Amino acid sequence: MALTPTPVTARFAAPALLKLGPPPALAAQAFDTLLDTSKARLLAEMAAAGIAYDVANVDSDPAVRVTRVAVHRTVLRRQMIDEAVAQTFLGSATGPMLDQRAADYMTVRRSIASEDPTLVLEPNVRPDDVPPLWTWQPYMEAAGILAAWYEDDESLRSSALLAWEALSVAGPKGAYAYHAGQAHPNVLVRGVGVYGPEDGFVPAGEVYVVVQSNLPGGVPSAGVLDAVARRLDAFFVIDETGAVRVRTARDAQSVRPLGAKVSVMANQPLTYGVAATLYIPAGADADALLAQARANLAAYEVSQQYSGVARTLSGLETALSCANADGLPTIPNVVVSQPPTDLAVAYNQIAILGDVSLTVEIV
Repeated sequence: MALTPTPVTARFAAPALLKLGPPPALAAQAFDTLLDTSKARLLAEMAAAGIAYDVANVDSDPAVRVTRVAVHRTVLRRQMIDEAVAQTFLGSATGPMLDQRAADYMTVRRSIASEDPTLVLEPNVRPDDVPPLWTWQPYMEAAGILAAWYEDDESLRSSALLAWEALSVAGPKGAYAYHAGQAHPNVLVRGVGVYGPEDGFVPAGEVYVVVQSNLPGGVPSAGVLDAVARRLDAFFVIDETGAVRVRTARDAQSVRPLGAKVSVMANQPLTYGVAATLYIPAGADADALLAQARANLAAYEVSQQYSGVARTLSGLETALSCANADGLPTIPNVVVSQPPTDLAVAYNQIAILGDVSLTVEIV
């Protein structure tokens, strides 16, 4: 069954915070504008002191040079003000400031602790259970210096944005997604799919929670599924093969609405290949364009690699056409032969890019 995934924050507008950019600059002014204002003030001060001064437009004059230095410092100070303001917003805060902002939403940065408490430097090899974007940081505790891998900013931002949904006891989709993410550090919050009877294929009184891992491949382990099932007090756990396990023991729960029957399931990998012919104009650097096309295809795959997200021929063609900053294709003609049509992806599947075959034709 091919579906368009329902946004998990269905009750609220869910802006793509990073696309909003930083808030409008409040203190920024052009250097020349500030310089003209400062020169006018300098002339007024000189006149008030009875000093004949008529070389304000001579850049080599010492007073002008000192004024330029002062204006430069003013520009930097104004920039710092705007940067500080940006750090107070969830969409533009970063690092420790984002931790403080997320704390307002009762959300903390997830972490995976080191198995070796004496290890304080980033190891050369990233453990298999650590997501690619997470970073290694030492931290202080009463026992001394420890270390852990910490969630990346965008992942923390996504969790904080869903926290409002988690305040409800009526079971909105965003609440299930939030609690699934808080259940285990290897859950990709943005990739959690939540489906109910309104989607047309879920029985009345039931909820399907499709879990995506933030590790390569996106398929969660049994341990991740069990952690989410405990958090949501699920009745059924379904792995990536479709095998169903009934949970007979009930957990003391406070996040699942009374009476809702929850099924926690792993997304099932759907591997697909891409074959395409790139018709490159004579005189263009075919090798460079081919490399760029491969990089664009990989970036497109990353942007679409979520449960239930289809792959469209138009999306593949756009990625392979190497569009420039104006949105115009650098490669004017791209013919995708595989897949032959849009790739339908079921609600509990995740499409994984397999073999890629790109052929270049010079025209």
